[in-house]
Amino acid sequence: MGLTRGRMDNIAIVVASSEAGASDRVADSMQRGTPELTMQDAVRAAEAEMCRASRSREGAVATGPVGVAPRAGHGIMI
Repeated sequence: MGLTRGRMDNIAIVVASSEAGASDRVADSMQRGTPELTMQDAVRAAEAEMCRASRSREGAVATGPVGVAPRAGHGIMI
């Protein structure tokens, strides 16, 4: 069973021998599905990822670049 995001409501048609059986089928179906993130959940996850990425970048800047090729005119002289 799948439902769309109706503006006002959604209607589910369930085939069962009784109203209780139909309720059980709807409940089982809802628990099987993968919950979708709300917009607020997605924003919080994006903010957390940005904070994590900025902390990683700050650590890299503090320790300096690694494996950078010499700039023109600043190479090793022999």
